[in-house]
Amino acid sequence: MNGVVYLGSDDGNIYALNAGNGAKLWNFQTGFFPDGAPYPVYSSPAVADGVVYFSSEDHSVYALSANSGVKRWSRDLGSELLGSPTVANGVVYIADGLASVYALNASNGAVL
Repeated sequence: MNGVVYLGSDDGNIYALNAGNGAKLWNFQTGFFPDGAPYPVYSSPAVADGVVYFSSEDHSVYALSANSGVKRWSRDLGSELLGSPTVANGVVYIADGLASVYALNASNGAVL
């Protein structure tokens, strides 16, 4: 989006990088395992209407401001999320590791 690359990492962060020079613009840290290790972010982020959506192994889907990385909302779905979200018509779609698919309201994370 506008010269920015968004990517997740196994260090538990999602990063926003300048696409031209690779400079870090911001990062957001997700949760931690009980032993203190970070939950990895394997999903590819989806960007729509100025919001970055992604999932983490901490069972949550996150919505962050694409410009600042400030969290708008997160939703714990109670099971491992390894897939990448898709956003269409104000709905975030995500599958979990148990073969369920969720539809979330893109503006507040409510399960539809």
